[in-house]
Amino acid sequence: MKLAKFLCVICLAAFLVGICWTDNYADKPVAEIEQVMLHNEKVFELTKGTANDLRRYYGLNEEDYDGCILYRSISPMDVDELLIVKMKDSSQKETLETAVENRLETQKKSFEGYGVEQTALLSDAVFEFKGDYAFFGVSGVVQDWEKEFLSSIQN
Repeated sequence: MKLAKFLCVICLAAFLVGICWTDNYADKPVAEIEQVMLHNEKVFELTKGTANDLRRYYGLNEEDYDGCILYRSISPMDVDELLIVKMKDSSQKETLETAVENRLETQKKSFEGYGVEQTALLSDAVFEFKGDYAFFGVSGVVQDWEKEFLSSIQN
């Protein structure tokens, strides 16, 4: 009898640990996430990217995803950039990863040798997948953006 209780407790503990370690993110439209992100003054200062910008800088088609947010610096000498993509399914992760890596490499090459501050920001860029979402940010306040993004998608 004691063995049965012990096994029950072990199974319950394993179940609870499993729940805590799995991604538990809300299914929110990107427009709702965008409103949260725009509360950050630094994002608000950026210009909103278009579907053409998404294709030009990342090689991505907006129609292939459940939603995309792109904000870029107005000045070509600044590297601040925010990209949030809601994927239709996890098979799109590899495409997004390649697109972001290519964008980062292009930016690093552009500022190589003279853009020390820009290169440092690009080196500290944040790119991650959370549930159905991909987050990419380059900024001096990218950790703030990441926190706001995570709080907007958590249940």
